[in-house]
Amino acid sequence: MAKRTKREILEGIEGVQFSKVINNNTVKYKLQGSDTLYIRLHRTDIITQFKTLIILKSGGYKTPTTKNRINEYQNVCQIYQSKGVWYITTSREESVFYDGIKILNTGRIIKPQKADKKIDKQLHIAV
Repeated sequence: MAKRTKREILEGIEGVQFSKVINNNTVKYKLQGSDTLYIRLHRTDIITQFKTLIILKSGGYKTPTTKNRINEYQNVCQIYQSKGVWYITTSREESVFYDGIKILNTGRIIKPQKADKKIDKQLHIAV
């Protein structure tokens, strides 16, 4: 995919207070009046970092680049792939990765019940 400008990557986002290109097609930004930090790859906020937790998303693009950017720009967890399935590991636990996964800064993964069915389905397909 062609390299995008910062303006193209942030298109449609209102109230950007700070933004900086940190890697190819990757921008770090904050919104006005917020301490939340976003890492955006192309047009997906792959990392949303609050004071006590982070939210991770692939935007449906489970590519090596997405995985590498998530691993590089936060220090709460690591993502790895096995047999086509992404896994997330922290200092406390491991889980199948799913879009919107929430991880406390302590390393505890917050698992919503709806995601459990999706995760079970992914595991069944990957086996």
